[in-house]
Amino acid sequence: MAEQRSATVSASGVPIVVTRPDLAGRELAAQLAQHGADALWLPSFVIGPAPDLEVARAQLRQLRAYDIAVFVSPNAVRATRVALASAESGPASKIESEFEYAWPAQVVIGAVGAATQAQAAAAFAGAKIIAPALLHDDDDAGSEALWRALQSSSIALRRVLILRAEAGREWLREQFQSAGAEVTSVAVYSRRVPPLNDGQRRWLHERSGGAPPALVVTSSEAVAALAQQMDAAPTLARWLRTGRAFASHPRIAARLQAAGYLNVAVVMPQAQAIVAALAA
Repeated sequence: MAEQRSATVSASGVPIVVTRPDLAGRELAAQLAQHGADALWLPSFVIGPAPDLEVARAQLRQLRAYDIAVFVSPNAVRATRVALASAESGPASKIESEFEYAWPAQVVIGAVGAATQAQAAAAFAGAKIIAPALLHDDDDAGSEALWRALQSSSIALRRVLILRAEAGREWLREQFQSAGAEVTSVAVYSRRVPPLNDGQRRWLHERSGGAPPALVVTSSEAVAALAQQMDAAPTLARWLRTGRAFASHPRIAARLQAAGYLNVAVVMPQAQAIVAALAA
């Protein structure tokens, strides 16, 4: 109990910037606040609909022709379900509560992380899912682990469908192609980098004269997104680099170091792990 109180006190003096997007990032910032931290949710991306919904629907109509469909994130699962439902069930308002889709039994699902696996299992009951053996709550970090899991499985990898945003890491696609697979990538959702709003800018300015911050980053792409967000605020960008950066994967840590963050550690994007790292 004394150790937990000490961690909370240590976290309370450090401003923490959480760049994880979507609901997971908002919840993480809220959980950090419950631990006594002064936390700001500064999402690196805003998730939107497919850039071309008709193209996405057309590819999904051919789903049964693929050996495996790889979801790169929970957003990819949700967006795919939306595309399937809007094509088959009509009004989007009915999608979450009423839509059921019989996932083709012959099509294996590849999930690049724990959250994605859980989302796929909930959305497509009964589907066979392959995911990394050692799962972490960070979907951008699991491509290599998923590839190892697929290599040790007996499934065919002749035709592969990758369900993703309009841009992202190409590593998995390259591995499939090197193995001789025919790969199709479909943008089922979009991502855009939001500018700083007035509240975020004010929060950062008010704290930039005090203690060095902690920065939580859960994808390699978020490093460039943060630089874009800070492009018009170089003083704030320099302040962020004076603090500690917590990356959810060594690859992300390397990207942060290349971007000028000198104090970088690999920490899972969970409130207790972050608070413990700050206390240490």
